[in-house]
Amino acid sequence: MKERISRNSIDVLYNDAGDKLVTTDDIKAEIKGFYVKLIGTAAPHLTGIDIELVREGKQLSPLAAENLIQPVTNKDIDEALKGIDVNKAPGIDGLNGLFFRKAWDIVKEEVYAAVKNFFQTGHMLRQVNNIVVTLVPKI
Repeated sequence: MKERISRNSIDVLYNDAGDKLVTTDDIKAEIKGFYVKLIGTAAPHLTGIDIELVREGKQLSPLAAENLIQPVTNKDIDEALKGIDVNKAPGIDGLNGLFFRKAWDIVKEEVYAAVKNFFQTGHMLRQVNNIVVTLVPKI
C-alpha cells in the first residue's frame, strides 16, 4: 500500500517559467492555477438583455405558449426514453439507456413519478442530480 501511495503522488513539478516546485503547497497552487487558466475567468461585464429588442422578434402564439406549460404525461416520458441512445455512457449511477429500456416495465412507475415531481416542484432529488466532472488537460 505504501508503494502505491508514493507512486500516486507528485513530488516535483516544473511551472511554465521552468522553476522546480517541491513543496506540497507550491505544487497544489500550480495545479490549481493551471486549471483556473484552462477553464477561464469570469467576464468583467455581462451585457443585459434588451427587452424591447426581444419583443420585436418572433414570439410564440398563445396556443404554443399554453402547450409549454401543460403537465408532463407518461407518453412524453416514454418518448424521451426512446430518444436516449442505448450506447451512451452511463450516468453516475452506472445506468445507461439500454438498462432503462430493458427494465422499463419494472422501473417506469418510479421514473414517471420522479419526472412529474420535478416538473411540478422544480426540485430534483439530490441522488439524481449528481455529476462527475473530470478535467483532462490537452497535452
